[in-house]
Amino acid sequence: MQRKMIGLRAAAAFAVAMALGFGALEVNDARAHDEKDPRHMAMESLSKNMEALSRSLRQNPPGDADHARAAELVDVANRMPALFETPNPGENQNRAKPEIWSDWAGFSAKIDEFRDATTTLAAALKADDPTAWSSALQTVGRSCADCHRPYRTPRR
Repeated sequence: MQRKMIGLRAAAAFAVAMALGFGALEVNDARAHDEKDPRHMAMESLSKNMEALSRSLRQNPPGDADHARAAELVDVANRMPALFETPNPGENQNRAKPEIWSDWAGFSAKIDEFRDATTTLAAALKADDPTAWSSALQTVGRSCADCHRPYRTPRR
């Protein structure tokens, strides 16, 4: 069990780094976004839920709040194609690159990977297996990074 907890802690640290490294950038960039922009709000939700899950799973087995957070991740993943259906309007200064729309097939593949990762995480949290939680959380974090690199501009 001690070994599993060490692995879970390492995974949690990675997930927090991913959430803080990517999510904090979105929060700090909030001035450039319309607060009612559904795309921006979804990205903030992902960041906050990943950070909270990572923090929670470091200390406790998954509880109701963790299952709800994972369900929200899955929900956003399922809404992702519609959120990015139309290109950025000129007045909306967000960090989405034009490559999202010029490489829709590649972007859609990243969405599919993210949807699969979040679904796997939600299922893993139902098991009494800290290694599965850790692995699934890491996979979601990698999926975020794998999409942000080609499809999101660096912070200004």
